[in-house]
Amino acid sequence: MNFNIFPNNTPKPVRIFCYVTLGIFMLIGFALSSSFLRSSFGYFLLHLLYFFFIALIACVAIVVIWHTCIKAVRKATYTKLDADHNHSGWSAELAVIANNISPLPSPEDQAMTLFLKVMGEDYTDAEKYASHHAASTYPPRASASYYASMIRLAVMKGNFEKAHFFFREKSEMMDRAFEAQPDLQPEYRDYTDDALMYYQMAALLCLQNGETERVETYHRMAAFRLSRHCQSDQTYIPQLLGLAEQYAVHNTDIAYTLETQLRGEIEPAGASISPGCRSDYLRMLAQARLYANYIRKEEANLTERATPKVDMLKKDPAAGLLSSL
Repeated sequence: MNFNIFPNNTPKPVRIFCYVTLGIFMLIGFALSSSFLRSSFGYFLLHLLYFFFIALIACVAIVVIWHTCIKAVRKATYTKLDADHNHSGWSAELAVIANNISPLPSPEDQAMTLFLKVMGEDYTDAEKYASHHAASTYPPRASASYYASMIRLAVMKGNFEKAHFFFREKSEMMDRAFEAQPDLQPEYRDYTDDALMYYQMAALLCLQNGETERVETYHRMAAFRLSRHCQSDQTYIPQLLGLAEQYAVHNTDIAYTLETQLRGEIEPAGASISPGCRSDYLRMLAQARLYANYIRKEEANLTERATPKVDMLKKDPAAGLLSSL
């Protein structure tokens, strides 16, 4: 037997339990069939084969029961996630619900939990959670989601050096993974679209680097992802991304005008925007302004580091003369 006989999403502990079950049945079968070795080797093999098939049936039953239970748990969890997001948008509570999606969470489950922690601005807990999970052990798609969340976490905390490092080192792998498997989970939801978040972050970082061709590429990818979203997402998220980009290139007058316009459209209660989406859009508005502040601080720090420090005595000879008197 090899691991390929199990469904891809069967956790390792369940697979190990199946192997242990098979081993126990085979030991019992060998013990009960050993008496046939003296009379007929054929009867011995027949009885051993009988116990082998019983063990296989037991293993199949274990796997079926596991997946049936997990399917029910995931369905109930997503029902809670849908209700919570519809009411409050991204939040720390949303990540707590996602964290309980399975007693043995897969790498994809863990990556989604990290994503929701970051999107809910639970940055301290997100850092702790990420430190306890090694993306190097994840399959490519879960690893891509992990690093996308780490890039956004770094940007939202103003650590652009770290964000650019992750993007520079991992963007090629992430681009391939998101293209090969667009959705992290089979249960697609707009609010768990980590691929869209990655394309938005990638466009902003490329804009900072002056890589206009890559910016356009990520814009196209983001637009394709948005085509699956609800109508309000398709209306406002491109404008919110555009707002962040206007701040990034210091078009502050245009950015202020656009921000005022968007706030006037989003804040009033209306049937066209759910409470959860409204909360998400307003959060993104605030993050665009925060992003602009971080950009200014980052550029000021870079300018300060690039400016040579001049010896005050050389700069002002009179100061040296006075100090010698």
